[in-house]
Amino acid sequence: METLRLRPWSDDDLPLLRAANTADMTTHLNGPESAQQVEERHRRYLGLDPTEARMFAVLDAHDVPVGAIGYWTVEWRDESAFETGWFVLPAAQGRGVASRALALLIEDARAHPAGLGYLVAFPAVENAASNGVCRRAGFRAGGSVSRPVPRIRAALARVGTRPAPAS
Repeated sequence: METLRLRPWSDDDLPLLRAANTADMTTHLNGPESAQQVEERHRRYLGLDPTEARMFAVLDAHDVPVGAIGYWTVEWRDESAFETGWFVLPAAQGRGVASRALALLIEDARAHPAGLGYLVAFPAVENAASNGVCRRAGFRAGGSVSRPVPRIRAALARVGTRPAPAS
């Protein structure tokens, strides 16, 4: 199993967002973004307040970016939590990259000074790959929610030391 590491998002990562902005890569989202939207997303990632959010490039053993993963503060069941999202470029898919990157991200979130108790993800119901990543990371189904992207299921994982809320 190859070694992965997370590196904080940098100016050099715009090509990574562009590579992920394809119909296949965004099929479970709202589809590809315009070039301007991708550049705006990149600027948002660069400007994240680290007390509330973190974005990372996922690097393989040769320090080549193969995906991205991050977390940001949201309200979940009437308390602050982190939400996560990720992508892995097609050439690196099917090798456990997302699962290993999520494990590294969970470690980072657990150490975050905000001390939030939960990390949530919202993969589309039909997104078997992302739902599998959540299961392997110990997330448990938290019910369906209505989001801008239809048919989203919430997944909930413990990040801190508090017990998980009842579903």
